[in-house]
Amino acid sequence: CNKGGDWLQYLQEQHLDFPTALQILAAEAGVELSAGAEKAWQASQRRAGVLEVAQELFVQELKQASTPQAQAVASYLQERGYTQAEIQDMELGAYTLGRDDLQRRLKGRGYTEQEIKASGLLTRGFGDTHRLTLLWTDPAGRAIGLVGRPALAQLPAGQAKYMYSAGLEKDQGLIGLSRVRGSSQLLLVEGVLDALYLNANGIKTVAVGGTSLSAEQLKAMEQAGAKELLLALDSDSAG
Repeated sequence: CNKGGDWLQYLQEQHLDFPTALQILAAEAGVELSAGAEKAWQASQRRAGVLEVAQELFVQELKQASTPQAQAVASYLQERGYTQAEIQDMELGAYTLGRDDLQRRLKGRGYTEQEIKASGLLTRGFGDTHRLTLLWTDPAGRAIGLVGRPALAQLPAGQAKYMYSAGLEKDQGLIGLSRVRGSSQLLLVEGVLDALYLNANGIKTVAVGGTSLSAEQLKAMEQAGAKELLLALDSDSAG
């Protein structure tokens, strides 16, 4: 149904207040609540919201491609062979808004300057060298960071292929996880664009975005229903 979120949000949508929902879940999990549990959860939700709204803006920028910068990102994706339908399904964006403009729009949606800075959206390189964007999400499907890539077939010497927003803990999520729930067999790849592309074409795939796989990521796949992983990792020495 394309609905994202965690159990706290779900229970609150069933008309429970936050403290009651939190107590129910804590009792089910057998854990004690800390004094700052509510504050920490609310902060994480606000951070996810900033990232998701920003990516919505970036997706719109790529779709419209009304500036030379956005057109360059669109051309790069087309040269890679992606169709317009695949680009939209992959939920890719173009970070081509000026930072002042981006902050103004986010403030207009109710986010504070401090929340915008804490989200990692203003990490050096985003909107400059790395304009192609996508979201990194947690097992509940909420954004925990932004991933950027240069819109170039050949990267300048020394330039990283991907960059990640400050504060992103990659081992807490997987690219594509929200698209593969209920599938007992998953394809595991390194490249984040590869996973999004394969999912757009009906192949249940997740990406680690690197060369390591954490216990949290394995648990997330298991909880999503996976029983078998097919490894399709890069054959270079790093992998």
